[in-house]
Amino acid sequence: MKNRILPLYEWVSKNNPAPEKQYDKGWWDTIEFYYRLADTFPGCNASVISTYTIQTPPPCEELLLPTVLLHLPAAAVVLQHDFAPLPPFWTLAIERQTSSPIDVFGLFEPGAITPNRNLARLPNTWRFQPMAKDPKRFCCQVGDEFHVLTFLWILSRGKPPTLRRKRR
Repeated sequence: MKNRILPLYEWVSKNNPAPEKQYDKGWWDTIEFYYRLADTFPGCNASVISTYTIQTPPPCEELLLPTVLLHLPAAAVVLQHDFAPLPPFWTLAIERQTSSPIDVFGLFEPGAITPNRNLARLPNTWRFQPMAKDPKRFCCQVGDEFHVLTFLWILSRGKPPTLRRKRR
């Protein structure tokens, strides 16, 4: 997809994988996670800014996946999912409104460099250094959907989600 931004729902309706693909369930799991993020962060305007193709683990197939942009109150976030055999499964590019330090609570290593093969799939304008070098604009990799959600929650609210119990 060249320089055409589409709303997430529109992109999905135009790019469903063929039913005979072995990994179509994994593809749909990824899409449904993006839908849940859009529901969790109303007004994030989930859109597809580019696409990339991954090679799945055996049985090997090529799958077209979206590069998704979310606009949170304090940051813009680009997400990509990988069907790698081992974590991290998610690559994130973050552009915050401030360069003030934030605690990532062990969700990723702030000094870790995102591998070139993952950076190469991101649009050029979203290829950043690690958070330790630039806390305003950075790339990182996180292990799973729970880490993605928690980090987005921290970015949008300044602290991790907690279980709140009603007082009696």
